[in-house]
Amino acid sequence: MAQDSGKDRQGIVMGIAQDTIMGIARETIWLGLVCLADLILTACLISTGAFTEGNPLLAHYLHYGLGAMCAVKLFSFLTPLALAEWYRRRDPAFVRGMLRGALGVYVVAYVAGVTAVNLPLWISW
Repeated sequence: MAQDSGKDRQGIVMGIAQDTIMGIARETIWLGLVCLADLILTACLISTGAFTEGNPLLAHYLHYGLGAMCAVKLFSFLTPLALAEWYRRRDPAFVRGMLRGALGVYVVAYVAGVTAVNLPLWISW
């Protein structure tokens, strides 16, 4: 029967610790920060009265107030991030790849959406 060496266990723990901040994957933190920045920017722009929510589902909740829309938007990204962190303990490489892919898609979709909404305004100048 082979014995587990402390060095092997320590190396694994150290490897996981290098990819996390307080036990949370860096990809989860980055995606959460991008989503949070989107939420804050959206709330600030909507509060001016000159902008509205482009997402039809969130626009529905905006009729109940800015707070309701922000709560739904917060729930819509915190829940998947929490599930990803839970599943990361089972398959870290899969979750890391999915989070990186989601981050890339989110940023591209955000830039495309902002461009599509504002391009007519830029061209008219």
